[in-house]
Amino acid sequence: GDGPCRSMLENYIVEQDLFDLVWILGDREDVPELMRLMDIFVLPSLAEGISNTVLEAMATGLPVIATDVGGNPELVADGENGRLVPVGDKQRLAEAMGELVDNPEVRVKMGDKALERVKSTFNWQRTVSEYLGIYDELLGVSQVKLETQNNRVLDK
Repeated sequence: GDGPCRSMLENYIVEQDLFDLVWILGDREDVPELMRLMDIFVLPSLAEGISNTVLEAMATGLPVIATDVGGNPELVADGENGRLVPVGDKQRLAEAMGELVDNPEVRVKMGDKALERVKSTFNWQRTVSEYLGIYDELLGVSQVKLETQNNRVLDK
């Protein structure tokens, strides 16, 4: 990205002769288009909440390799739509990456499952409905049913 370590990272990339392998893009407005150019999405976080980048990758049909922290296990079902690896386990991370690089059919199948999961679980209508259900429960109001009409959420 464009953070405070960018120049240090650029120097390291030059020193290690990695400039043909590393792509530092900075802040971008075309993330979905860039993700469509990829085959695998890897997020080796040390800590994480519900990662929007994992959801974006899944919505693009990418299999995800992520560390088994925070909200990642809620998004990535190991062996179904990607791989979860222990934090700091470089060997397992490399093995998971190698597995998907070497097996295009598995990679495509996991990517398809990732897209299915996002569509079925992480859509606006369901999210709004769940939030309204929580609010109704807290306020002691009966459950509100939602329908969409002309792309608007209606309270019935």
